Amino acid sequence: MVTPQFFDPEELEILRSVVRSEFQFVDLGANVGAYSIFVSRLAGPDARILAIEPQDTMLARLRENIALNGLNIRIAAVAVTDREEVAEFAVDLNNFGYTSLNLNRRGRGERRVMRLPVRKLLGLVKEHGFERIDALKADIEGAEDLALIPFMEEAPPVNGGVKTGHRGGVTLGQLM
Repeated sequence: MVTPQFFDPEELEILRSVVRSEFQFVDLGANVGAYSIFVSRLAGPDARILAIEPQDTMLARLRENIALNGLNIRIAAVAVTDREEVAEFAVDLNNFGYTSLNLNRRGRGERRVMRLPVRKLLGLVKEHGFERIDALKADIEGAEDLALIPFMEEAPPVNGGVKTGHRGGVTLGQLM
């Protein structure tokens, strides 16, 4: 069961204020899909939602939550950084949502190392048919700059050169 209403109430309220039909949302570090499911339920079947989650245990839970809710959410089973390759990640076995590129980062307990595909965000969203991103949530354990700086530098400008989301001018930075 996913209960997004209990987590991040301020962020969810911002999303609630801008989500509409045909909304395009990227959930970077989707975990079990709380944000993706929240947006999908608000925006309806015409929304385009991409949930990005590389960690196998969380990915299985994400897929199950999407299926149980009967939602049309695309999934990318990759990590996102500033390059395209296969990289090693440390997975905390006591907190499967805590997966890091930093193999020396201390978690709550035992860890295992996984090799995961890594993609750049711009290529990934283009591959999934996005022409724009109305909102993006990023929670990738301290690697947000590795994913978002190249994206902001490489993505084509919109609205006269300012990279924004919703027609009202909500910037991606306001939603992170």
